[in-house]
Amino acid sequence: MKSALGLVGLTVLALSCSSSSGDALFADLGGSGGTAAGTSQGGGGNASGGASGGGASGTSQTGGTSQTGGTNPTGGTSQTGGMSGSAGSEPTGGDASGAGGEGPMPPAAIYVATTGTDSAACGLTKTDPCQSISQGVARGAQAARPSVYVQAGSYPGVVVLKSGISVLGGFDNNWQNAAQTDAGHQVIVQGGLEAQSQEYVGVWAHDLAQSASLQNLEIDAPDAVGQRAGSLDGRSSYGIHAVAAKLSLKDVVIKAGKGAKGADGVSGQDAESLTANVAMNGSAGANGDATNAGPATCNAETTAGGPAGVNSCTSSPSNVDMSGGKGGDGGSRDFKCAGAGFSYVAQPGTDGADAATVSGQAGKGGTHGSGGGPMTNQNGACGATGSGVAGAVANGNGGSKATSGGKLVSNFWYALPGGDGGTGKNGTGGGGGGGGGGCDYSNIFTDARGAGGGGGGAGGCAARSGGGGGGGGGGSFGIFGVGSNIDVNGVSVVRATAGDAGKGGAGGQGQSGGSGHAGGLHPQTAEPGAGAAGAHGGHGGGGAGGNGGSAYGVALSADSMLNGSVATSGGAAGKAGDGGASAPNATLAERDGVDGEAGNPGMLAETLSF
Repeated sequence: MKSALGLVGLTVLALSCSSSSGDALFADLGGSGGTAAGTSQGGGGNASGGASGGGASGTSQTGGTSQTGGTNPTGGTSQTGGMSGSAGSEPTGGDASGAGGEGPMPPAAIYVATTGTDSAACGLTKTDPCQSISQGVARGAQAARPSVYVQAGSYPGVVVLKSGISVLGGFDNNWQNAAQTDAGHQVIVQGGLEAQSQEYVGVWAHDLAQSASLQNLEIDAPDAVGQRAGSLDGRSSYGIHAVAAKLSLKDVVIKAGKGAKGADGVSGQDAESLTANVAMNGSAGANGDATNAGPATCNAETTAGGPAGVNSCTSSPSNVDMSGGKGGDGGSRDFKCAGAGFSYVAQPGTDGADAATVSGQAGKGGTHGSGGGPMTNQNGACGATGSGVAGAVANGNGGSKATSGGKLVSNFWYALPGGDGGTGKNGTGGGGGGGGGGCDYSNIFTDARGAGGGGGGAGGCAARSGGGGGGGGGGSFGIFGVGSNIDVNGVSVVRATAGDAGKGGAGGQGQSGGSGHAGGLHPQTAEPGAGAAGAHGGHGGGGAGGNGGSAYGVALSADSMLNGSVATSGGAAGKAGDGGASAPNATLAERDGVDGEAGNPGMLAETLSF
């Protein structure tokens, strides 16, 4: 597919073999038409071995052939010139004039084999190879040998490249080179966990001022495991991780590793107590009275409304006052019983009190009942009363999903996590019920005092936290470059499956509210209003799911360059994380919290530009 990186079509690289300028170096071991190396001329020189590019090996000549009289042109005895060279051997021979005898020539390569041993002096000869490719690269830099020849086999551990060093695979047990796809010539880099970054990498190409190169081998990147320290985001797998590097790749197969799963978000904390205690319930109002028989007796006493429920929390995220409203007082039988102007008119009750916190109509007290006038027969109906209004619930918001994609953390890619669920508020109390009015049935016989309204219940404590957002899934990358220049020729990437995201955590559960209570008994008077229930404490919102991991063949920063094209196949994007439920264990009547959103799935593409 086309991309912002312009990876369209096939580009054949023409690369210089010079390394002095830091340009790409490809040692084409499978080429043809190379120039004969070190052919001796005239009377005895040496032929240098180790031809590359498929050129003919140096031909050994007989140097210093004896002349008449048994002497040679140099006055010495006849010597054998340079031995015939072969690709990858340590050539030896006489000097260019043929005057010296057989002597050492500096070999051009460091040797690596699975049978070798990593030591401070390894790799200088085929009989003493290094065991790891990274040690071979380090030895190449130390010994000024720019080529590292790697024998067939699987090599665990991260390969750490160094400036100006070329790693060449495809050598068999006899150090004969062929395509890495041939039996007995396959070199596989297995990679591992890079110690400093704690990231899963096949090849580590950082800070390469002069071009390093990889040729004729396969990179099987490790599957990533676990999450980044201090987060829930799954780690990614990188075939090659390049930062500030000049790098050349030729005839390299990269099999990306799987991304790690993002961790699930943590569950929110419930309220410190989930059930309502006795103190949270409203109480009944005092009973009315209709016992005044016979000649009228003046009585201006009222009837007390029921006390409200109360509540307190030691660790709530909310400071909302949860107290309910007191019930209204019942009306008296008579209005005035002392001094001038006696009045035997029954009085109305009082309104129920509002809860300590009112939201709109929630928590409002009920209306009072009217009193009965003189010389009337109300049949006990002295004006209807109103009940209180239940308290209000304020749940926390559900967690929001992130935008699609990921973020760069210390030059490593991470899918975005889901947002955390919010915290709710304490439930508000219920309003008190209105007090019943007093009733007059006659001016000489029966009067009735109204009953007190019921007290409102207190609200519950809020959940202490919402659910945490789920972590993003880890990515799967063939080549990942930041600030790097990468030349490719004959390179392919097989993507793997990126990691699924973690789901959001469940939101914490709020405490149930206290119940309101009915008013007192009301003989021959109207029924008083009931106190309303307090609301349950707000539930925490569920956490949002994280974004799924993404799988890319090549991912490059805006200041990076890829020269050539990469064949990309396979792979799968990671799944989005589900949103967390709010208070999943609450009763059905209180199951009204806000769940978190599901995250976004990952991406599957050839290239990513960031």
